[in-house]
Amino acid sequence: MNRWRMVYSLAALVLLAGCSHSESTQGTQEYLLSVSRSVPAIQNASPQTGAIQLLAIQLPDYLDGNQMIIVSPQGQVYRSRQHLWAEPLASQLRRLTQTRLAERLPQINWFVAGKDQPRAQLQIECTQFMTDTQGNVHISGYWQLLSSHHERQSRHAFQISAPLAHSGYLAMSQTLSQSWLKIVDKMAQILAHSSVMN
Repeated sequence: MNRWRMVYSLAALVLLAGCSHSESTQGTQEYLLSVSRSVPAIQNASPQTGAIQLLAIQLPDYLDGNQMIIVSPQGQVYRSRQHLWAEPLASQLRRLTQTRLAERLPQINWFVAGKDQPRAQLQIECTQFMTDTQGNVHISGYWQLLSSHHERQSRHAFQISAPLAHSGYLAMSQTLSQSWLKIVDKMAQILAHSSVMN
């Protein structure tokens, strides 16, 4: 047990060293989840129009801060001191999700704030949004679509893992962004054939 613990600790130190090799010589660096180039609308989507409210995306408490983190297989959390998210992850993910869904499903009116009239709602909860000590990102959770009467119409789990192209916090940010957009693209494909739009 102690041997494996030492191996994981060394792996974490190597990854952190690669991620923070410039921390001693540079000031604080801030990152945003990157928006990729525009993508086309889904061609075989249902022609019906409607409105969906995208609710605030729920994240685990350990991601509430602005520090970028790496998590070991044992659950030990490593927090960067000088490499930070420029704004809370929840708001970044919500904006990234709304932008992507609006591109994929332009026939739908997307809202993030509540209005007087009832409308369908999209709830998203992440159970993982992290990088591990082996240099892989992991995102998992579920999303569900509620009718305008707040009845659950569908519920879907999501899970994705992807390796970093290279070490560093910029690579972490980019890989997390790309992985999240893949999840949203799959979500859009399902929503494209949903009958609950208003």
